[in-house]
Amino acid sequence: MKFSKIFFVLIVLDFLLPACEYTLNRDLSNLATLDVNNLIIETPGTADVLAGEFQLKQNSTLQLGCQVGTNAQPTTGAGDSGVSLNSTNYFLGFTFSFSYPIKPSAVLLRLSSSGAPTATAVVKITDASATPSPMGTIKSTSSILSMSSVSPSYADQSFTFSSPPTLAANTAYGLVLEPVANSGSIDASNNISWSRGDTASDCSSFHVNQLSSNGGNSWSSLPTRPYFYFQVPGYANTGSGYWIVDGQVSTEWDLSSFNVSENPSGDKSGTIVYSIGAGSNPSSPTYSSNDLTLTQVKALPNVTGRYLYVQVKLTSTNNNIVNAGTASGSISIL
Repeated sequence: MKFSKIFFVLIVLDFLLPACEYTLNRDLSNLATLDVNNLIIETPGTADVLAGEFQLKQNSTLQLGCQVGTNAQPTTGAGDSGVSLNSTNYFLGFTFSFSYPIKPSAVLLRLSSSGAPTATAVVKITDASATPSPMGTIKSTSSILSMSSVSPSYADQSFTFSSPPTLAANTAYGLVLEPVANSGSIDASNNISWSRGDTASDCSSFHVNQLSSNGGNSWSSLPTRPYFYFQVPGYANTGSGYWIVDGQVSTEWDLSSFNVSENPSGDKSGTIVYSIGAGSNPSSPTYSSNDLTLTQVKALPNVTGRYLYVQVKLTSTNNNIVNAGTASGSISIL
């Protein structure tokens, strides 16, 4: 009798173990992938999937900085005597920050020349945490400018960045113009100058110009601010796309498990919102909850239906200066 009971228990266990394994596999298969490459783009003119990320398209190049004075006229001041780049030890710079992240492809300075300098110059962007000194860890160095190409009359000169640096919001950076050592002749009669504001109030939202006569080791403040502007990509105002996820049968979708990788490259800070719905239509999504953040979506009650509908809406901010983007995601089926 005891042998019969033991045999019966073994039979039951043998029957149950495969069922447990099947349940585990089924649970694993209930994670639905939201593949960014399968996103249906509603606004192909303003957004696209690029390098594995759904993001707004660049549609312009914007200018950020100081181009005009308080009288709305271009700044043309030459600067005080003795503040030109007349020695390889002379640097000019200043500190700046913006309230939003930027990724400049170039910076333009208004320069003029005296005599016939043959040296070259570069612009460096630095992490200027020790303000007011504009020097710090170098984040990016520009293309080289030949001083011989600078006109005696003031004109904008472009310094490009082959690998545009990502500059964070509300962070002090330095912009430093300096001669390249041993690159040619430069002296008191043969040099270049960086145009400054006509008055002390010009470009007042930026730090005053700074001068170093010892290769950036120490700095003194000049009375006004220099003319400059960054070139940064401008983006479409908004764009959207959606997923329709097939649960095969009427399904409960666990919204607390909803997750999408936002701004995976880390240099975007536009607005990203989602609209969520569920139903039986495989081609036309409808939404019951609209324009929610990722955190708000995860706090929603579960929705039920064969198809889950997820719309992603991207919006640029700060006058379209910053982008927004999402990569792939996932959600669990209960």
